[in-house]
Amino acid sequence: MANAPEVVQWEFEKGAITFRGHRMCLMDTTFFSGLKQEMADMMGIGGAKAVLRSVARRGGQETATVLSGDYGHLNTFAKMLEQAPAILNNIFPLYGWGIGEITVDSEKQELVLKLRHSYEAQGLSAEFSTPSCYLLEGYMEGIISGLLTEDIEFRETKCVTLGDDCCEFTCHTA
Repeated sequence: MANAPEVVQWEFEKGAITFRGHRMCLMDTTFFSGLKQEMADMMGIGGAKAVLRSVARRGGQETATVLSGDYGHLNTFAKMLEQAPAILNNIFPLYGWGIGEITVDSEKQELVLKLRHSYEAQGLSAEFSTPSCYLLEGYMEGIISGLLTEDIEFRETKCVTLGDDCCEFTCHTA
């Protein structure tokens, strides 16, 4: 993937930021933590998770159409396991999501992502009793599913909001 200055344009006169021609916006982490907290208060944690994860998955699938120019379609899960570390390690810092450490277990056909400095977990209260990075979980699932053209599942198994030292996700076929 290209460097950020090559793919991100800031058009101050229009008040616009674009990533490869797609409009983007910046919001600080207090917006996301507030959004999640309000949704959890209104809909319960399960309802908030379902809505946020679903919306993020769709966004990830749209992003996959942009990224397919760089990576093509990953025709098999095994090919995805080979290429996902490079794809995700480029995306995380570029999007400001944090720093990822990815390991692949070819025998289990599983990818494990450890994410440090998650923008999504930052600022959330201890009120969340389950891993709480729903947006990242759904967005990553959408990106990889879109590039793979088959359903996969990303699940957060550890989260700093639960006292873990990082957020951790597993990826396998659905």
